[in-house]
Amino acid sequence: MDALTVCNVNVFSLLRATSPVTPSALAELLDLLDSRTISSAAAKQVFEELWKREGKTPGQIVSEKQLELMQDRGALEQFCYSVMDVKKGNPRAINKLIGLVRKATLNRADPAVIKEILEKQLSS
Repeated sequence: MDALTVCNVNVFSLLRATSPVTPSALAELLDLLDSRTISSAAAKQVFEELWKREGKTPGQIVSEKQLELMQDRGALEQFCYSVMDVKKGNPRAINKLIGLVRKATLNRADPAVIKEILEKQLSS
């Protein structure tokens, strides 16, 4: 092993030993992100909370802070219709519309689903 590798191994071992985020908590957080239960922005918030060493699991943090992505397509369609009423006459501003829907849902809506719904609504 060269000196750089030894140094990297030592730094990694130190970080792992002093990290307030346990491997199981990190795995749970990544599972929530991978299953699209939360967004990447929410994952960052959860990670910051985990770093505070309050003893909560990622699932508890997500529930307490209501960070789950909305899965109710009907509710998302209603948000999209509301936003479209505000932005009538400018169908090309889809990114702005996505942002407004995300804001209305407290960033709990999946941008890809919103875009799909908006495109469908704008084309009809």
